[in-house]
Amino acid sequence: MPLAAVIGREEIMDLFGPNEMSSTQSGNPICSAAALASINYLLDNNLIDKAANLGKICKEFLEKLKENYSNVIGHIRGVGLIWGIVFTKDGTKEIDPDLAHDIVRISLEKGLLFFAPVGSGATIKVCPPLVINEEALKEGLEVFENSIREVILG
Repeated sequence: MPLAAVIGREEIMDLFGPNEMSSTQSGNPICSAAALASINYLLDNNLIDKAANLGKICKEFLEKLKENYSNVIGHIRGVGLIWGIVFTKDGTKEIDPDLAHDIVRISLEKGLLFFAPVGSGATIKVCPPLVINEEALKEGLEVFENSIREVILG
């Protein structure tokens, strides 16, 4: 649901009186209630700490993955539960969108959903939901690795 905020210096923000300035996402009570409920859910369920803890598992797995497939993984970047893995042509530093798309396709066939590769089409975004449990995270990462292996080995 769309929600926006505008912040500015007092002399600019006070140019208009109350209810004289608007935007598409401002002053919407339904979106504001949804945003507040989302923030409360994050806090009440310790999802920030959970993401940090599960992010360590993700980081360790993906670093090992890069080590094992250094011929086709250019680099990984991320924090918590959001990571990007850049795929390259075998033994080069040239990005490989076709390889990334093939890995996403095979992953999908195995039941693991990814966004379409981004960043010129060669970066696969690993971003599981914040509510994921450790077992499901590890299962998804294993499916990802199996998909990479399947695409590379044919």
